[in-house]
Amino acid sequence: MQINKQIKNTFFFFFTFFVFSIAQAQVKIGENPLEINPGSLLELESIDKGILFPRVHLINTTTWGLVGNIPSAGMFVYNKSTKAEGFLGTDEFPSTNDGTGLYYWNGLGWVAVGLKSTVSNQLVGATLITTVNGVKSIPLDLSPLIGTGSGTGFFSTSGNILSSNVNGISQTATIVSKNELSLLNGILSSSVNGVSSTIALNLATTNDLTSVQNILTSN
Repeated sequence: MQINKQIKNTFFFFFTFFVFSIAQAQVKIGENPLEINPGSLLELESIDKGILFPRVHLINTTTWGLVGNIPSAGMFVYNKSTKAEGFLGTDEFPSTNDGTGLYYWNGLGWVAVGLKSTVSNQLVGATLITTVNGVKSIPLDLSPLIGTGSGTGFFSTSGNILSSNVNGISQTATIVSKNELSLLNGILSSSVNGVSSTIALNLATTNDLTSVQNILTSN
């Protein structure tokens, strides 16, 4: 009986140690299994194999759609649903070109991995509007930064002079420093600060002067 008790105690000790070791262990799958980054819980290494993400059929980019209906930020899936099958994105969460691809849940919707964002800026008067992936920002009033004439903004203009005042330090610059005009074979060329533009002109082919009484007429 005493021997059996000792065996049980020894078995319990090693079993507890084994479970504790597994719970605290890092896992390395693939090549060089004994070389693992100390900050990784799970590490994969291979020179000729990849990782295959779960392939699912999402409903759209704003619906979780997975089993359990408990959204979790950081979840990765490969979506197999296509736009032709009804898979839709939104301005905030656009889909890939055909809908399929790798997506991750950011807490609010499915974000397509590698999708190029489109950014545009529009200045209406002194109001700046930025649009990212079709979603417009709240208009930003820049009037405190832009002044005219004797305005008190950071930037102001007076005639051909641009003035800047930042933290009490003023600078001025000539807006148009060089302006050239030339005419060659009916082509009028204009160059302002080194930037050129051209326009074709209809040149006069005849020029007649006539005088009737005290009136001179040019045609």
